[in-house]
Amino acid sequence: MRTSRILALAALLGLASAAAAADLRVVQRQKKFLVDRLDIRVGDTVRFVNDDEVSHNLYSATPGMQFEVRIQQPGQSDKVTFKKAGVALVQCAIHPQMNLRISVAP
Repeated sequence: MRTSRILALAALLGLASAAAAADLRVVQRQKKFLVDRLDIRVGDTVRFVNDDEVSHNLYSATPGMQFEVRIQQPGQSDKVTFKKAGVALVQCAIHPQMNLRISVAP
């Protein structure tokens, strides 16, 4: 009986953590990010939305914060969930002027 209570409590806490995570949007337009800085928390998801007329290739090469969206066509959106604290410097491999700093707090 005690084990089932512990499992039920753990499941409840897991749901509470998932519910607390945010789903944020970063829009790309005119070959730039519409924001240049974003402050989020561990577990938050960032949806990168290509609202541009050209393709983009988003990535972060920051050690420990690496990801790559690859080719993102106009109208496409892709999600990245940040699982640890740190700073991710996000760029577009096609348009080097596109820069975004995502600070992930614990």
